[in-house]
Amino acid sequence: MKNTLKSTSAFLITGIALVFSVIWGILNQPHFLKFLDMETLLSNTCILIGLIRFAWIKGDFAYFNWNPYRNESFRQYRAQLENERKDKSNPFLLAGLILFALDLLLTFIYMRGFR
Repeated sequence: MKNTLKSTSAFLITGIALVFSVIWGILNQPHFLKFLDMETLLSNTCILIGLIRFAWIKGDFAYFNWNPYRNESFRQYRAQLENERKDKSNPFLLAGLILFALDLLLTFIYMRGFR
C-alpha cells in the first residue's frame, strides 16, 4: 500500500476510463452530460472494486479460506494474511478517487458555466 501513488496502473485505469467516457459522450446526446454520467459510473465502479480489494488486503475475507481444524486461531491466520499482503498495491482505489475528484470539478464547472 506504500507505493500506491507511484502506481502507473492507476493512471492507466484512469486514462482508459476517460477515453471510454469521451467515446460514450460523443456517441450520445447531450455530449457533456453523457460524458459526466459515464465518468461517474466508472469512478464509482473503480471505488467499489478498490474498496473490495482493500478489504481483501486487510484480511476481511479470510474467513472463507480459514480451516478451523488447523492448530492456529483465526486471529493468527488473519494477521498472517495481512502481513503477507501489506505491500500489495490498490490501483483501482486511487483511480476511482482521481476520477471522483475530476467528476466534482467538471460538475462544478458545468453548473457555473451554463447558469
